[in-house]
Amino acid sequence: MSLTLEIPGASPEEIQRGLAAAQAILDMYGVTPEQGDYSVWKVENAHEPLYSLDGEDLEPTKEDEKISVIWYRAQAAAVKACGRDPAPYEPGDDQGPLGCSHD
Repeated sequence: MSLTLEIPGASPEEIQRGLAAAQAILDMYGVTPEQGDYSVWKVENAHEPLYSLDGEDLEPTKEDEKISVIWYRAQAAAVKACGRDPAPYEPGDDQGPLGCSHD
């Protein structure tokens, strides 16, 4: 899976800079896009009753919380690299601009 970035009005060059900035943060902490995306999903949905079909515990762990913080830092770096203010994209909001392709 690879990172995706959706920022309205950003040029393709800005998007590429943003993706590179986000990937650099993830790489610095040894977090893959898949780990980041999944951990953020678990943390942001912790208040929902979640059930796994294969018995996996969906309660976020301390590690999920740490990875989520790294993801939010990567997202802020991506938005800043596009010349935008990251403030509108706060943790806990609906899906932020940084994502992970599921192809």
